[in-house]
Amino acid sequence: MAAKTFTECIDFVLEQEGGFSLNPSDPGNWTSGRVGSGQLKGTNMGIAACAFPELDIKNLTRSKAEEIYRSRYWSQVGGDVLPTGDDLVVFDFAVNSGPLMAAKSFRKTKSKKQSSVEIIQTISAERLSFLHTLQCWPRFGKGWGKRIAACEARALMMLSQSSLDSPLPGHVRNVRRKASREKALAGTAVIVSSTVAVAGPSFLSEAGIWIVIGAIPCLAAAGIFGLSAWRQSQRVSASLSEVKKLEVSNNVASTPGKPAT
Repeated sequence: MAAKTFTECIDFVLEQEGGFSLNPSDPGNWTSGRVGSGQLKGTNMGIAACAFPELDIKNLTRSKAEEIYRSRYWSQVGGDVLPTGDDLVVFDFAVNSGPLMAAKSFRKTKSKKQSSVEIIQTISAERLSFLHTLQCWPRFGKGWGKRIAACEARALMMLSQSSLDSPLPGHVRNVRRKASREKALAGTAVIVSSTVAVAGPSFLSEAGIWIVIGAIPCLAAAGIFGLSAWRQSQRVSASLSEVKKLEVSNNVASTPGKPAT
């Protein structure tokens, strides 16, 4: 039963959410949800004054925060019955984007009869795609991407610990190959667009103008591939971090009493 993994899942969420913040320019820190209106109580462990205006945010205890997360998010997505690994990606998705969206994503992915590894990867990709559509992506995108990469890797680590066959090393190899491929494609697109842009004006004809215009899609492709390569690099870094934790954990488990190095 995944109910046993709630502690590990909430540890990840609280690790990502951070501690107490009282930034007056953040509307979420105000009880009204609007800057300068109501009381400035802040955000603590991801629990914001705008959503819980009656709480003493500054002195919020971990046990109270866990109670809120369990009732408002974990239980809403059926965390207790989700498979290990799947529970984390769905739970963290719910915390960021709401239980309804997270549960819908899981149901759709599950209906395709994918493996646990594929479910974790697919939900992570869908989550990132949704966040890309938000207007505030330019401001928060880097942090969101890092969190999703870390969540994906941690979920795979949890799956590793619950089975004899670890999917993490293979996952790292595949993502690293994809990062290299996307980086190469981005570089090629930049070279092509630059060459076309330079050569185009040398043609004193209408054809030359169209050649220059043709460089625009190449530049767009370079941006897309470059963004993808950056995203894959995030996944590699997060995955390697989790691989290291798994190796340390396995080493300690196989040699009782030996301190982790």
